[in-house]
Amino acid sequence: MKIAFLAYSALPHIGGAQIFAFNTMNSLVERGHQVHFYLPYKSYKKFINANLNYNFQVRPILICEYFLANNVPILIQLYLFIQQLLHRYDLWQVIGAYPAGYVAKHLSKIVPVILRCHGDDIQKEASINYGLRLNPKLEKKIATTVKKMTKLVALTPTVTDCYIELGATRENIIEIPNGIDLSTFRAFDKQKIKKLLRSKLKIKDNQTLLLTVGRYHIKKGYELIPQIASALSQRNIEFKWLVVGEKCHHIEPLIQNTHVGNSILLLDPTKNEISKLLANFDLTDMKTAKPDTASNGIKIKFSAPSHDLILTYLAHDIFVMPSLLETFGMVLIEAMAAELPVISTDAPGCRDIVIHEHNGLVSKVGDIEKMAHNIEQIIKNENLNNKIRNTIKSEIINYDWSNIAEKYESLYKTTLLV
Repeated sequence: MKIAFLAYSALPHIGGAQIFAFNTMNSLVERGHQVHFYLPYKSYKKFINANLNYNFQVRPILICEYFLANNVPILIQLYLFIQQLLHRYDLWQVIGAYPAGYVAKHLSKIVPVILRCHGDDIQKEASINYGLRLNPKLEKKIATTVKKMTKLVALTPTVTDCYIELGATRENIIEIPNGIDLSTFRAFDKQKIKKLLRSKLKIKDNQTLLLTVGRYHIKKGYELIPQIASALSQRNIEFKWLVVGEKCHHIEPLIQNTHVGNSILLLDPTKNEISKLLANFDLTDMKTAKPDTASNGIKIKFSAPSHDLILTYLAHDIFVMPSLLETFGMVLIEAMAAELPVISTDAPGCRDIVIHEHNGLVSKVGDIEKMAHNIEQIIKNENLNNKIRNTIKSEIINYDWSNIAEKYESLYKTTLLV
């Protein structure tokens, strides 16, 4: 197949959509397909200067693409039509409903166009001022875009509901989750890493290491963390809680007000705070004896999370995610790749991945006491803990990039047969 990808953002900017595009395109080329990647000019320049290892062609669209998408979209539409006529692509994979999907929607008249949305382009939540659709004009454009697509990829059932709310038919929607490179997590001996970090942090044997990962955003529910920590202290739970994410220090005043500063450590990776924590780690004997074979021969050219963050995941006991809203929640499957039981909420995006007493424990959004109770359950109920860990070990392979790439290839072939 000859496939065109279109996105308005790409690596080196790191996010679920950017990593998806990069790894999926590489995997498709390795499977024998020809792939061209179209980007706005500024993103194109950053991409080709980022010293990345890739095997597909990258092409700029025009200049001032955001301005044109908002004011004169027909110019970009004409450009894309010309590219289709010149290169005769079998299909287009578009990432993001607006602006990428909006400027590409008319291509569906002459070639199959598949849209994969990623977050604020498809979801909206007025209470936290989240989502492009809060703007009525943009919501109308996104609804028009969704209805014109040949096929729609939903990361979760939550995204499926958003598509249907915008007027899509269920028959045009296929659910394919995000992927992860399991081999990067299985390259290290988890028990040795845990022992090393506990020693560095002076963690007592009876203390449980909790972990939360993700950039600070109101939708992440970080403001609840000090209150949950306080509830754990009142239950006489011995723990240390690492919160890792850009701008996570935003909750420092709440931590001080709740008097849990001795139990919570905040690390901002953009300030090299993880690197400093792991600075003197001797990893000579930390690697596993045999390489992991989860990827079935597919070579992943870019891996996220970072090396330091993978080690951080592996060193912990439990992953906690008090989120109010997610699209998919990459950190959930990253935690599961490290075989961590997950304590989460029934927020959209979280409830689609974490099933209560199956691969984690779930509480209602904002229920601080239930979150604390669930953490206590994982710590004290060994049978439940083992059951959840065993489930994670057997099911996480479903998210490996080799399986995700295969799902997309199958979708493309099926679409072309219709």
